Amino acid sequence: MPIRTEDSLIALDGHCTIEEAEALFEILRGIEEPVFDLAATNTLHTAIVQLIMASSGVVRNIPDDPVLAACFHNRRAA
Repeated sequence: MPIRTEDSLIALDGHCTIEEAEALFEILRGIEEPVFDLAATNTLHTAIVQLIMASSGVVRNIPDDPVLAACFHNRRAA
């Protein structure tokens, strides 16, 4: 599974498809202030991007993909 969690950290790896969106939604329901590590992602389905953007979380490491990086630029952790 391309989603790993440790406490409030949610790390996504590789190609994250629509099939992972429901799992991510369930994970987010249990984490008040998630921190996302997206450095190892290659692609993210738009449903996953929307879940991340709708959450109260911050992104610790952005993806290498310039389009995805632009999506999360304002969500970067300080």
